[in-house]
Amino acid sequence: MRGHGLETGRLQIRDPIPPKIAMNAVLVSVKSVTLKCLTSYWKLRDREHSEHLVCSCSRSAFVRIHAKWINDGDTSSRCQGVGRPRVVEEKERRRLSRLVKQNRRQTVAQLTAQYNAGSRISVSEHTVQRTLSDMGLSSRRPTRVPLLTKRHRQLRLHWTREHRDWTMDEWKRVAWSDELRFLIHHVDGRVRVRRLPGEQLLPSCTEGHRQAGGGGIMLWGTFSWAALGPVVVVEQTM
Repeated sequence: MRGHGLETGRLQIRDPIPPKIAMNAVLVSVKSVTLKCLTSYWKLRDREHSEHLVCSCSRSAFVRIHAKWINDGDTSSRCQGVGRPRVVEEKERRRLSRLVKQNRRQTVAQLTAQYNAGSRISVSEHTVQRTLSDMGLSSRRPTRVPLLTKRHRQLRLHWTREHRDWTMDEWKRVAWSDELRFLIHHVDGRVRVRRLPGEQLLPSCTEGHRQAGGGGIMLWGTFSWAALGPVVVVEQTM
């Protein structure tokens, strides 16, 4: 580097990088260099007070691609497309996603067996696990929800629509109550489902539960806008 100029072999950059930006650039090395490097530079070239240059390539790669653009008007890179190709291509990824959604409680071993049964290339469980993680299909515990029938859902929806326009003063006159059975012996089935973020309440990603089993204690409580009510131990069936 001499003054405000940069030399790369026989190529002289006629519109050089400001020294402060070049020396303080924070560059992350990747396998491909794109127009993003040049775009970032042009945004900052007139602001020498900038301390960072957002660019997804190495310092030397940036200088090369900048020189190539100045001299040839081209920003392509021979580095593009390098690296090992994916074992599971996009079409096969969609098929794997369909297998997951057919039965979200399948293990990686079961999914791998199903995938290999209909694929030209067999893959390992590790590859399937890595592909699922890359697709965002994480393995999680199913969301516990009350067991509701279709009739229950209709009644709840009807009640909600009837009260959706209530004012705060009207809600202040309401007292809320509920009962809950606390089990002494909780059974953990260790069931897992594979889902995307935001899918936790899909029927295939939930696990119904009943307030019974194993012995326990039933409590009833109430509250309102004004105060909390007592918690009562219920000895009989409600």
